[in-house]
Amino acid sequence: MSSTQNPTPITTPATSLGPNAAGPTPAPSTLELAAQAPARLDSFTPIHKGMRRSLFETALLLARTDFGSPAETAAAEEATTTCLGYLREHAEHEDRHVIPRLAELDAALAAALEIDHPRLERAALAQDKPAADDAHKRVYELNRCV
Repeated sequence: MSSTQNPTPITTPATSLGPNAAGPTPAPSTLELAAQAPARLDSFTPIHKGMRRSLFETALLLARTDFGSPAETAAAEEATTTCLGYLREHAEHEDRHVIPRLAELDAALAAALEIDHPRLERAALAQDKPAADDAHKRVYELNRCV
């Protein structure tokens, strides 16, 4: 080969570079991982969304209530009683059916979930007791819990 000639460039086929020829493979996104996960029944989200809706609607009603009006105060008390009834029924169902089964699968999670129900029940019981003051105070206290 003379000094005036250009040497033939050396080329390497991409296949000889191995599996990282195009660079590292990116990690799958969270959405991709979720799509690969087996489908499971989510029985918690819909009912808890419904419970939150009931709580928020009751809180909005309480915020808008003119407690100087006997009719509005009575409507607020009725809505509060209904909302608390839903919460109690739901908590009793979870305590009786859901948490015992969950404890078999994950005792720590079941214990953490059990903590909230007594706290909510104490707040609900406080609303059931006849207040020395008036309905406004009882409804105000519930609104603080919500």
